[in-house]
Amino acid sequence: MSRMALPRYELQTPACWSRVSARTMARGCRVASIALLLAGPLLLASPLCAAEGVAVLLEGEPIASATIESCEIDAARREVVLGVDGESQAISGLVRWGAPTPPAARTTVVLEDGSRLVTDRPWSPAGLARVEADKVRLRRGKAWIDLPRNRVRWVLLSPEAAGLDAERLPTDDTDDDTVFLTSGDQLSGRVETLSADLLRLDVAGEVIETPLEAIAAVRFGEAEIAANDAVCLVGLDDGTLIEAQSLSVSEDTFTLVIAGSAVSGDAAALVLVQPLGGSVRYLSDIEAVDYRHTPYLDLPWPCSRDTGLHGGPLVGGGRRAAKGIGLHSAARLVYRLDAGSQRFQAELAVANPAPDSARTGSVVFRVYLVQEGKFEPAYQSGVIRVGDPATPIDLQVSGADALALIVDYADNGDAGDDALWLDARLVATP
Repeated sequence: MSRMALPRYELQTPACWSRVSARTMARGCRVASIALLLAGPLLLASPLCAAEGVAVLLEGEPIASATIESCEIDAARREVVLGVDGESQAISGLVRWGAPTPPAARTTVVLEDGSRLVTDRPWSPAGLARVEADKVRLRRGKAWIDLPRNRVRWVLLSPEAAGLDAERLPTDDTDDDTVFLTSGDQLSGRVETLSADLLRLDVAGEVIETPLEAIAAVRFGEAEIAANDAVCLVGLDDGTLIEAQSLSVSEDTFTLVIAGSAVSGDAAALVLVQPLGGSVRYLSDIEAVDYRHTPYLDLPWPCSRDTGLHGGPLVGGGRRAAKGIGLHSAARLVYRLDAGSQRFQAELAVANPAPDSARTGSVVFRVYLVQEGKFEPAYQSGVIRVGDPATPIDLQVSGADALALIVDYADNGDAGDDALWLDARLVATP
């Protein structure tokens, strides 16, 4: 069978094109290429999508997937609207939406209350932090955020170079400022300034100048603990975690206030919104009336508040939490209850071990209520082991005088028995 000849098509070029010089054509190509490069991000970028997270409520089951549509949280308001299955729902009893994330390895400012503000820029040859006589500045977006110097505890530039972990920073108080160098050495004195390329440190009246690239971190010795006026914990996807004085979310942007300074950004960057105060009191914000630890051998353990028992974040049971209590078995922690306390809520888990440690932790959680001087059992878990999902509890405590949290050994003695009471809280009558 013979093949049919296919017609041949040729591109016909208009005659006028032949008069265009090669130089003009090349120039046009260059212009077109530059235009495409400039427009590329706009052409390729998709619209910012609101992040989804689990919403935990004072009453009822958690909402597995919700977005923050709008939010107004300050000293007088707790107004939150969530997007759930394509519909808007006004929420009056939000405990927590989302969860905090680990901090990115970028320039970071840490305040005395533990708030952590991470720059949203990965790198700058002129540095992203400044220190002046009365303030510390951090670059985010197109703006500089100014924070009172006496509220700042750390400025982190390259903390890993000095063996520092941004989530496990030393908490001991010092009178002098300390400069941690990338060489591993330390200098003590008072930081006069940190500029775009130089740190000036006053050491006993002599000023020492150190180039920016040699500095890993600065710890300030004069940080003051201010009155706690935070109304909300706010987390961002770069690991920023802030005790904010207010939070507003509208359309595609958020604005929060920290230490009197406003921070704004894309609402899609939000990963945690956790109101503070109101009808909820976290046990980590309350002083216990009694704590007892019974060592399995002879090593005593303190309890921890809002951190793991080895420092660092509260991570266990498939969760990372900003609020909570840590107890090592066997231990008892007692809190006095006031007349308004109606319920005790928490999620129970065993902390994730260090990467090079055995996964052996296993404990039993118990809750007792003290009524008329007697300890009455209110709850007992089964054996909860490391890696088990967090177990939520919600107990009636009205009428009791005190609340006792107890963790006890299960398998393998006390090895790895770091028990976490995540988001442990007392809920009062609205």
